[in-house]
Amino acid sequence: MAEEKTKKPAGEDHEAEPKAGSTKLKENEEPDDVEYLEVEAASPLKVVLVTLGVIFLLAVIVAAAGSLYLYSQLKPVNPGAQDEVVEVEIPKGSSTAQIAQILHEAGLIKNEMLFYYYVRYLGVSDFKAGQYQLSPSMSARKIIEVLQEGG
Repeated sequence: MAEEKTKKPAGEDHEAEPKAGSTKLKENEEPDDVEYLEVEAASPLKVVLVTLGVIFLLAVIVAAAGSLYLYSQLKPVNPGAQDEVVEVEIPKGSSTAQIAQILHEAGLIKNEMLFYYYVRYLGVSDFKAGQYQLSPSMSARKIIEVLQEGG
């Protein structure tokens, strides 16, 4: 009968057998045909420049995302509602913050705080009190123009 060969795991009691055509290495001996790549350590200047580049790139991404968010908050609440009219009353002596609150509660602006800062950024302060017929399809800029003209 044919002789059966069993494979035994290498370990304390067993020794692994080398593959055909290979030679067995002694402990701590390296093969002759292994090549090593020499890698230079990165200079401190290069590390600093790469780090600054990554930080700059992240800052650009955050600024772009923030700009897109601000832009979206100043767009019309409902661009398709051109026929919808909302009546609002701006009382005499109302502050910009109070006007922003009135417009937000009426569903005409998305974010009262951003509207407030947008008005300050534009340097607008001459809103006129009165009754207004505004639409959710109006942008924040258009609403500001209407409030400056008077109702």
